[in-house]
Amino acid sequence: MPAALALLAGAGQPAQAASGEVTDDLRAQLKQFWTVNRVPGPTQDALLDKLEAGQTWDVMSGESAPVSTRTVRTAGENRTIETYPDGSIAVTSIQMPTSTTKPGVVGPLAVGNCRTSVSGSGYTNRYDCQANSTTGVVEMGFYISYSITGGYDSIIDVNSPYVRADGGTASDTSLAIRKAAENSTGSAYASIKTIYQARNGGGSKTLELRALVGQNTAWTRWEAGL
Repeated sequence: MPAALALLAGAGQPAQAASGEVTDDLRAQLKQFWTVNRVPGPTQDALLDKLEAGQTWDVMSGESAPVSTRTVRTAGENRTIETYPDGSIAVTSIQMPTSTTKPGVVGPLAVGNCRTSVSGSGYTNRYDCQANSTTGVVEMGFYISYSITGGYDSIIDVNSPYVRADGGTASDTSLAIRKAAENSTGSAYASIKTIYQARNGGGSKTLELRALVGQNTAWTRWEAGL
């Protein structure tokens, strides 16, 4: 986990995140984040103007749906980039183990702490895989363990939530398994929620990162609202 992130001792504890000015360092950090994720230069400038004026980016307002979604799958990660009408983005990801082991043996660390164990009865457990999200000013995530069964999948545990907020504060953070098992109505999922208040106003917003488990895989989703 990045050292800059504030790691919480356990689920449901409030995240402590410092507010700050739109400093040169924050500007550079945001521009690098946007450039890596293909946000055009003029859009970057417009988003910085909104941030300085205390206006809420669409990605954090809960008032707009993404206009495009791009998914990148690698051996070590499933990553999703959602772009909103004003050009703001949410980048979410979940670690994937890069190797499996014989039944009954927990594999070596693959990506971070994410590892896998295969049973003799046809199910696979994945342990301590990091789910992460960032909008550029708010980064948050947690670690999830889950079971892939070949039928309905399930979540075993979630732990170690963290939040980092730039240009504002995050409070009332909670982590929970919201739906423990996949069923005919949809996937299992867990999520971390926090309330973000921008330094220059704009109202508080509830932000949520979901990690979903179903159909023999796991993925992430960003949610924002009032």
